[in-house]
Amino acid sequence: MKCGRGHEHVSVQEVRACYGQPQEVSTIPARTADGRRTNKFAGDCFRCQVRVAPGKGFIFRSPGAGSQRLGQGEWLVSHLNGECVTPEEAADLAAIKTMQPRQAARPNFKAIPQGYYATKCRTGNNDLDFWFVRVPETGKWQGWRFVRRIIGGRGPQVIPTAEGLAALHAILEAGVDNAGNLYADTLGNCKKCGRDLTDDESRARRMGPVCAGKAE
Repeated sequence: MKCGRGHEHVSVQEVRACYGQPQEVSTIPARTADGRRTNKFAGDCFRCQVRVAPGKGFIFRSPGAGSQRLGQGEWLVSHLNGECVTPEEAADLAAIKTMQPRQAARPNFKAIPQGYYATKCRTGNNDLDFWFVRVPETGKWQGWRFVRRIIGGRGPQVIPTAEGLAALHAILEAGVDNAGNLYADTLGNCKKCGRDLTDDESRARRMGPVCAGKAE
């Protein structure tokens, strides 16, 4: 049985004894910075379905009847604004959590900054594979690496998590600078933003003037 504090007990005597103990002091603030009720317990985000840790989001009641998905007055939990992930990123994170930990030393993926890279083709169907590595600078997923593939002249394409991890390993094996330079030299695009390089000076440094200025 559960007492009013949310604790599980096996007898009425334990429930009474629990009420006789000093109240626990919660370190979770009652309200977020913008005045919404903070979530005291963990739950799946209503918007992106990724787990929200206690005190890291807010709760609200469902809008009411008329929705097949929600019950009237049901309490829901959500990330704070800007901390939800895209469906593709949520799938990546879920897959990563189910993978077995590596026995060897973990590679330093943090050495790979956001940008475009080329590595030797793993399948042998082409000479090279081209990748875009996105690294969020703010929000809950700050510092994570999300890998997309550049193929067929189209923009970054969603790929399976295992393929993305293999790409990160290939970039480290080839050398981060070497893989970035190979992308720029092969396609004539900036290794940071992916835009066309239109003059000899930009092609020589593998970056356009704007990205080069940011790198200095």
